[in-house]
Amino acid sequence: MGGECYKALQKARLKEVLKDEKNRLTYNWLIEVDVMKKAFIERFEQTKFRSYFKKSFYETIVNSERISKKQMKVMNDMLFNAQVGIADLTKEIEDRKREFLKEKTKGIDLTVAIEVARREIRANK
Repeated sequence: MGGECYKALQKARLKEVLKDEKNRLTYNWLIEVDVMKKAFIERFEQTKFRSYFKKSFYETIVNSERISKKQMKVMNDMLFNAQVGIADLTKEIEDRKREFLKEKTKGIDLTVAIEVARREIRANK
């Protein structure tokens, strides 16, 4: 598949999937949170924190079902300061988003949406 066709397919999939609010939340937030939370827990599970804040923060993240934007920022900062490969995490997030789109559009005819996306891509060159 050529580059333009692939971009058009991805754009069509994205448009189709993001029509649903639950899918938007998953695509725009939950996938990233899941990857970052997993990396955070793996990186700091053996760490003995001196600071009460960091110790209680770690325990909160491990036990929480939901992560706020502020908590996400603190996790990102701690991972960055711990020299965890942010590029690898970003790639994993992108791969999981791509798979999510593929899974959600399986069996849906995207022919018309692909043609529209292709025209939009060509118009923006």
